[in-house]
Amino acid sequence: MKSKDEIRKSGRERMRKWRRLNHEKSLEANRKWRKENPEKMKKAKKRWDDNNKERIRITDKLWRDENREKVRITNKKASLKYHKNNPEVSRHAVRIRRFRKKNNEGYFTTKEWEDLKKEHNHTCLCCKKKEPKIKLVPDHVIPLSKSGNNYIQNIQPLCERCNSIKWSKIVSLVQLRELVKEEKI
Repeated sequence: MKSKDEIRKSGRERMRKWRRLNHEKSLEANRKWRKENPEKMKKAKKRWDDNNKERIRITDKLWRDENREKVRITNKKASLKYHKNNPEVSRHAVRIRRFRKKNNEGYFTTKEWEDLKKEHNHTCLCCKKKEPKIKLVPDHVIPLSKSGNNYIQNIQPLCERCNSIKWSKIVSLVQLRELVKEEKI
């Protein structure tokens, strides 16, 4: 009499043999089962992924090493898409890099900048025009070139025009409004 293990083993052997002889039927049956049992497939894939993390990591690394150009192009496309969909975040990242390069002290987040704009009702503090009619940019009250820092307390929302008029001067908002009025005349 055969043991349970021998019976299972012989059954597995018969299945393997049948699959080799009926390869297309086997594939079609597998496709049909996967289509009819998506939840079971999802659980099985998760279980397999959890049990083979190292294998997946190595396989992925090998593929990336063999397909560096494809990976570079894919990453470039994803990066361009992200920057196109998130222009404010992208601009902020460029500013941070510039400030770090100049060894300036301080840092403010995109959320802090958005909160500051909201606090001032999305209005330029100088000319009193509102977004979206104008584009507000962070202006340093004490410019970085004059030993100012990059903390949010040293930032004020100005439109690009007023910010360029101010340039690198330490100017109170009253003085800045007068400068804008003089330029209009």
